[in-house]
Amino acid sequence: MKLFDKSKNIYLIKTISTSYENIRFSYWENLLFEAIYKILTISIFTPFISLIFNKFLYFAGFNSLTNGELIRFGLSRYGFLTFIVLTPIIIGVIFIELSVLIIISYFSNYKKRINLKSALKKAFSNIKIIFGFGMIHMALYLILLLPLFNVGANSSLIPSLSIPNFVSDELMKTTLGGILYLLVLAVIFYLNVRWIYSIHIVILEGETSFRRAAKKSSEIVKKNYIKTVVILISSIILFFLLYILLSFLLVSLICFIIWLVNKSFVYKFSPAITFVISLTLYYILMTITTPIVINTLTILYLDYCDKKNICIDNIEFTSNDKKQSFTVKHKKVILSLVIVPALLFFVITSLLVDSSIVRAVNDTHNNFKIMAHRGYTNAGVENSLEAIEGAINANADFAEIDVLQTKDNKLIVIHDTNLKRLAKKNVNVYDLTLDEIKTLQTSQNGFVSKIPTLDEVLKFSKGRIKLNIELKLHGYENNFVDDFLNILNENDFYNDCIVQSINYNILKEVNKKAPKLTVGYIVVAGIPNVEFMDIDFLSVEESIISNKLIMACRLFNKDIYVWTANTLTSIEEYYYMGVDGVITDEVKAARELIDSISKDNFQFQLNDLIQSFI
Repeated sequence: MKLFDKSKNIYLIKTISTSYENIRFSYWENLLFEAIYKILTISIFTPFISLIFNKFLYFAGFNSLTNGELIRFGLSRYGFLTFIVLTPIIIGVIFIELSVLIIISYFSNYKKRINLKSALKKAFSNIKIIFGFGMIHMALYLILLLPLFNVGANSSLIPSLSIPNFVSDELMKTTLGGILYLLVLAVIFYLNVRWIYSIHIVILEGETSFRRAAKKSSEIVKKNYIKTVVILISSIILFFLLYILLSFLLVSLICFIIWLVNKSFVYKFSPAITFVISLTLYYILMTITTPIVINTLTILYLDYCDKKNICIDNIEFTSNDKKQSFTVKHKKVILSLVIVPALLFFVITSLLVDSSIVRAVNDTHNNFKIMAHRGYTNAGVENSLEAIEGAINANADFAEIDVLQTKDNKLIVIHDTNLKRLAKKNVNVYDLTLDEIKTLQTSQNGFVSKIPTLDEVLKFSKGRIKLNIELKLHGYENNFVDDFLNILNENDFYNDCIVQSINYNILKEVNKKAPKLTVGYIVVAGIPNVEFMDIDFLSVEESIISNKLIMACRLFNKDIYVWTANTLTSIEEYYYMGVDGVITDEVKAARELIDSISKDNFQFQLNDLIQSFI
């Protein structure tokens, strides 16, 4: 069938309609299995994997795992052992979940109810595939590509992954980088769609090699690539429209009932009510998102595959009036004793954790810091005096700058070791003297400037704005820390700056020689263990931030900043999560947002609402 013939709309509607009928038919099997599996993932699988991982870290002599430590641990024998031990466990947990859902969806097409215990046995009978030669191939798909694709067919263990914003932001600053970034996204999308029926082929056709299953999937998709993509995306869009519609209707209904009782009450608490209902619906719908997508894929697979190859057996079926599965037969008991309490626990925990953080950081909110990333680049070239002036005019609390050392041991303010991006010269900072660097002109976004020295920036900023100074290393430094501290001393700038670096050793040297300085560790990736870090604050890439990390910083009296937060939505989210500030390119908009937020906002209303019931 051609994509643009008259029957395409009919086929799309028919596929989505069939998927809806199948989900409705096997709703309880899907809901109960996913709810129980998610609870097991949170309470057993994830803690068990974390326990093993932390034990290997301990044996390897690591207190935490961040930045360069990730590479060192990965290349160590303990890193290799961790990979060998945990990879099959992680693949197995993901594989079992997807396999059971595929079995349920397959038989729902024939209106047959399966016994969940039987489906689990069938899934386990195929688990030997993860120990074959295709294990790396399978790990790449289930642990990396599928979560990065993030179209709904995700596991409870690894729901989603994303490319860190700082990576995409840096790549998009150059044409070549932008092309590379788009190419990576295209490859992720292409491979996911090509291998989209791989698990179906393993389970339903009994294929014992994931590599061969992926090849068969590619052959099926090759003939129906665009149709598969269109139907999959349409299903996801309809699902989220349903989520929005349900949220709107429920919020409207509850607010209307409250309005009938007390008009002023609904105006005061409607944002909090919206938050609670949206969060509750989110947990409920996330339980059936994966079954919906798996069901749609199963319908497409059955339309495209050679049904003669399907050989699924040893499955027990149930009927409505005879031998029902235990979970379906006792669904009310399970719902009332397990799933509903668990759902309430997750919702209430989310609310109380968020509100407790807000309560604990009232002073933090009054002192929430806006840090201009490399100055305000809407006013000048990054790290230039003009950019710092822009940060001052935009009412930033800090200007974040980068410091590198030249060939003649002078400290200059610039981010890149190589000057090609800003100065259009393919030379490195460590190969040039300060006099040579001063002859260069930098340009960015229509602005031009010169590369300033650290001394010039400190004199320019003194009494006007505080600085967050990042110490950057290129490997050719000489007395770097001593020179840096001397310049701070000469300008009496100790109380007007904080110092951060991605290199923990240089922070220890700064701490030793200038213990009064406030120092912070930049976390690009990994798992920071705040307890063992002799620092004053963390500067965390936004993909790593979590309530758990924030609470750990609170417990050990360390500040935490997030970089690079460039959307108002994310800045507001981090504000309510309880971080101490953000490093952002959108300085003016961030300042206006934070200044406009008052204690009448819904999180504080939510606190009042919760307190009124206590």
